[in-house]
Amino acid sequence: MPAALRDRGHFRHDVVIRVGLISDTHGLLRPEALAFLRGSDAIIHAGDIGNAGILEQLSVLAPVTAVRGNNDIDGWAGALNESERLQFGQVGIQVIHDLARMRTDPAVAGVQVVIAGHSHKPAIVEKNGVKYVNPGSAGPRRFRLPVSIGELRIDGASAVARLVQLACGDAAMRDGAGAPSLRFGKGVASASHRRSPTMADHVYKSLELTGTSTKSSDDAIRTAISRASKSIRNIKWFQVVETRGGVDGAKVAHWQVTIKVGFTLEK
Repeated sequence: MPAALRDRGHFRHDVVIRVGLISDTHGLLRPEALAFLRGSDAIIHAGDIGNAGILEQLSVLAPVTAVRGNNDIDGWAGALNESERLQFGQVGIQVIHDLARMRTDPAVAGVQVVIAGHSHKPAIVEKNGVKYVNPGSAGPRRFRLPVSIGELRIDGASAVARLVQLACGDAAMRDGAGAPSLRFGKGVASASHRRSPTMADHVYKSLELTGTSTKSSDDAIRTAISRASKSIRNIKWFQVVETRGGVDGAKVAHWQVTIKVGFTLEK
């Protein structure tokens, strides 16, 4: 488990610091996300990580700070805090998964930027001098929300946020190739990455599966894919369609996750 990056004040103040922003991976770390984050000086994960392996892969690229999301309930997540405070030079950053659980006023606390996730909706909003950035979800696609990621470029006391929609296999299958880039918020730049040429050479067939688990929704997804892989070859992507569960005695008894999986047809 990579240690939290709590203080990066030792960065030189005369260089631009690039902080990669990612959230709500839910056990899926896409190669497109890794490609975007490569070259970051630091990475922030705003929770609902899915498993410790996600953080281990990210830590290969740069030091990682991560907070615990509401779905990070397995034992590995016990080492994570619900909130983290960082300092990059002159810019103070607060990281929390769900903004509704923030108990302090960031403006009073001397925080310039708040990084949060949970909603899966990418957004940049400024309020009372504080910039609130939600990079959206880089994990399983939810409904028709974009698969997205972000970055924060810090130059002295200035912090400029940018959000980017990733053109992934499942997103491209739904939205179509060449779809226009999304722009999130006034004056916020965005871009989309082209699909690799090999993606266009495949023909996919898709079907729906429902996995169940008494551990977590992520485990239900893994169960469905693992079982399906025994009889279906060449599964390449999945998309979460619906999440539900059973309650027993005011506690979650099990999770049921319906996913759409895509597999390539052999030539």
